[in-house]
Amino acid sequence: MTPITAAPVFEHIDSARAIHASTCELVPASLSDTAPWLYSALSQLHELQRGGRDIPGVGDLRITDSASTQIRTVLSVIKVGETLPTPTLYPISGGAVGMKWNVGKREVEVTTFANGNTVVARIDGDQIIEDCELRDNYQARTELSTYLRWLVGER
Repeated sequence: MTPITAAPVFEHIDSARAIHASTCELVPASLSDTAPWLYSALSQLHELQRGGRDIPGVGDLRITDSASTQIRTVLSVIKVGETLPTPTLYPISGGAVGMKWNVGKREVEVTTFANGNTVVARIDGDQIIEDCELRDNYQARTELSTYLRWLVGER
């Protein structure tokens, strides 16, 4: 029996390893059936981070840690049960990352800059219908939900 005065021992957790495990090992088991689009997005982000490089004449296609963390945050505020197509993630020169969902001529595009600032836009055809900067989780959840419902909504 442990005495009441015994103090707990805290073990250091390497957050980089914990994040890697949560996005690469646990996600397939928990989300591959309920949200394949989320699993795909996290996998694409992981591959972009591993494969990013500075290409002379093209630009620096390495994604910053701030941009990577923010795009994960954006993904986390989307309701997992929503029926969405698989997004496409792509590097943007200067350490940024873009993510785009397409349904017909409609698109929802998220751009996360190297410093973590994020902008989301609704696009119909070649025309931007509406865009906004995401500032906090509540606003992100509200705006993304509205934009994504528009994307998959009835036409």
